[in-house]
Amino acid sequence: QQAVIYSHGLGTWEEKKQEGVGLGIELAKKKYVVLYPDARNGLEYPTRTGASDLHWGARFLRQNTNFNIQKIGCMGSSYGNLAVFDLVNLYPYDCQAYFDIYGVMKNNYAVTAMQAPTLIQVGDADTMVDPQTSYDFDARLDSERPELPHSLQVFPGEQHGFFFNPNSESAREAHQQMREFYGWTLRGMQKPEWFGLT
Repeated sequence: QQAVIYSHGLGTWEEKKQEGVGLGIELAKKKYVVLYPDARNGLEYPTRTGASDLHWGARFLRQNTNFNIQKIGCMGSSYGNLAVFDLVNLYPYDCQAYFDIYGVMKNNYAVTAMQAPTLIQVGDADTMVDPQTSYDFDARLDSERPELPHSLQVFPGEQHGFFFNPNSESAREAHQQMREFYGWTLRGMQKPEWFGLT
């Protein structure tokens, strides 16, 4: 059995639950166990306790015999990536896949501890989070962790939040990529051609 932990962007769980619960239902229909924690106002933590909370979530999934979880995918959108990015670096064996939507917003971050294959999705017209953060993250992986499978997928003309826009053709493509990425990394299915060579 496989699971996905999701951390939403800026805002309270109440404000973001429509997006997060909808995503959870989509993944649950594909037979994933989904953990979508109440992220305490978008994980606006002054320290790294956000990653610690998600780490305990991963432990809960693995230790609960009702689930029998073997692999976990970890994903964050926008501000939620602060905690998820720390999770895949501070607890690198918690996540067997890392899905980053809209970019990591950190300065002076390290990528040396990362073990999880990584998918980055960003719209090149994002005015809330500079797309350059995603480009820089991908470049860091290219130069410092070339052996780690990773892929940057840029959606032309798309702005912040496009992933959750039900009327967007780009969103449908992005969700299809997500399903194929998790199918490959968590379930051993064929590697998607769009992922690239790494």
